[in-house]
Amino acid sequence: MSGSDTATTIEIALAVERLAIMFSQYRPEAVRTFGVSSQQAIILAAIYDEPGCGVKRITERTGMFQPVVSRSLGSLVRLSLLERRRSSTDARATELHLTEAGRRAVNEIRDEWRGSLQKACASLSEEQAAALMPSLSLVLTVAQQLVKEA
Repeated sequence: MSGSDTATTIEIALAVERLAIMFSQYRPEAVRTFGVSSQQAIILAAIYDEPGCGVKRITERTGMFQPVVSRSLGSLVRLSLLERRRSSTDARATELHLTEAGRRAVNEIRDEWRGSLQKACASLSEEQAAALMPSLSLVLTVAQQLVKEA
């Protein structure tokens, strides 16, 4: 897009913002079942994807502030979804690992989330779904760029 396309870029930014707000408001039943917040579910998923990571890595992956992550970790430990362990390579570092219940929670939350999205997208025609994919890929690329720059 050129500099003259500012109205279009503003519309895109607003549409993506609306999507982010809507997705942040969606709370799968599995989230409520495990007694976690949407933020805590995101933290659990980050640890699921990178077992043994620390607080700094979670803040990088999620875009959440360190105090928010630290408070959430305490709650997740109390809920027996997460364990803190001393690093075997650096005695000063703490590694974060999901418990079996934590892994089950992430799997159930992700299954429900993906199932709900798949069900919502089922109303699209094959042509609409095919047309949507390149645009979603571009949105993901832009979002990844935003996260890297943050």
